[in-house]
Amino acid sequence: AMSLATPALADDFKSAPSDAFAVIHIDVKAITGSALFKDLIGPLKNSPDYKKGMAELNSKAGFDPFTDLNGVTVFLSPGKKGDPAPVIIADGKFNASKIRGLAKKEKLKEISAGGAKFLYDAKADMGVSITNSRVVMGNKKSLPKAINGGGGAAKLQAQAKQVKQGDAVWFAMNLPADMKQQMGNNPMAKDLPLWLATERVNG
Repeated sequence: AMSLATPALADDFKSAPSDAFAVIHIDVKAITGSALFKDLIGPLKNSPDYKKGMAELNSKAGFDPFTDLNGVTVFLSPGKKGDPAPVIIADGKFNASKIRGLAKKEKLKEISAGGAKFLYDAKADMGVSITNSRVVMGNKKSLPKAINGGGGAAKLQAQAKQVKQGDAVWFAMNLPADMKQQMGNNPMAKDLPLWLATERVNG
């Protein structure tokens, strides 16, 4: 049987909301390590504005997105009024204390909900949990489940195992019945779930 490509990704799926119907994974390390990316970013790295911005980011957050970020996984679940509700998981090396300090400066409050503690912006209904190896973001309903082990989204995980996960960017979908019904009336959307489960972008 196929398994998920990396231990980090397997852990990400442990945090997936049980009702997640889509997953998007970006292997940031593969992208930033590619020759094309280095050719594109090379001239930018020498600019004074870039150097100043990166120095400020490193000073305030202790973070360099080009060296410290390994990957980003986004799960989508049904949200309010039919809009997807994302859970965003970033794996890498983070300075948790500095990032928490920045979040608090942005008026995020530490709260407890659903058996979990996290920083929360009530106006945006967006919370964040930060450790030295992972940052997880989601709304007040989904984030506690992700922190505590969301439920695994077994059907979506099975769909994801059919995708070539060695690619730098990949995604898979397992549409709920009501979404399938809505799309059933659209002839252009008929084959979309299959296409989304197999489409790949090579790094």
